[in-house]
Amino acid sequence: MKSILMLVMGALALAVSACSASAGRPTLGVNFSPVGSWTLWQIRGESVETAVPKTAKVPTLTIDHEGLVSGTAGVNQYGSSVPAGVLAQHRFEVGPVIATRMAGPPQAMQLESRFLGFLQEARRYECDGRTLTLLNESGVLLRFEPADRD
Repeated sequence: MKSILMLVMGALALAVSACSASAGRPTLGVNFSPVGSWTLWQIRGESVETAVPKTAKVPTLTIDHEGLVSGTAGVNQYGSSVPAGVLAQHRFEVGPVIATRMAGPPQAMQLESRFLGFLQEARRYECDGRTLTLLNESGVLLRFEPADRD
């Protein structure tokens, strides 16, 4: 019972901080945690149907509870991390990104470069449970949908 109360109090504190952190900014709705597995849906407003060449995999993003970030960038696998406490403040600032070094077709490699560049440019996130959006000062960079979505 005590652990349930602590969990509820923690969730309430996170919700209150989310409300104050987004004051004055447009939001996509209630901010849920970005922890989970996501599949790219849009890159700089362009849908994956047009942005992702047939020679590339659709980029993915997985964020775990410790802030470890990983996924597929189009050709290669990548990994990074978000510093502790950053996600709780609705910020998204990845550290150095490491990736496998397989070569792919030029269009797939261009997509990968764009994707990883935007991932590193992101400074905050908005998540409504159905969409994870990564943004910088200029606006929306990447939009994801849950990976288990049909």
